[in-house]
Amino acid sequence: MQSLQLQTTSTGFFHQSLDPGQYSLKIEVTNYTPQTIEITVMEGESVWQEFVLHQPYSMTGSRMFIALLTAFILLSIVFYFLYTSFQTWKWSTKHDGFERVPMRDIDFEDESDDDILDLRTIKP
Repeated sequence: MQSLQLQTTSTGFFHQSLDPGQYSLKIEVTNYTPQTIEITVMEGESVWQEFVLHQPYSMTGSRMFIALLTAFILLSIVFYFLYTSFQTWKWSTKHDGFERVPMRDIDFEDESDDDILDLRTIKP
């Protein structure tokens, strides 16, 4: 297996004539991650190989600052709303001694639900 190192331009297209055989091709472009691939060239055939090179990701100082500032602001907003929601919950507020009494045990003597809903007393 023969090893070849090839350079391409920023446009990315290049042509290389190779004799029949097996090759290990390493493609490099400035500011891109190099890629290595193995190909086999047969007698009387044309081989077309497409490479996809990627730019390495780098976080600059200003981008890092903006990302950290955004994360800090979003976390501050979340914690503020969590804090205010904990303050408004019933169990966290102080009780002033008032307790609600259920109304079903109170007897109103002037009318009864049974009298209102008794359909036998309605005259046609």
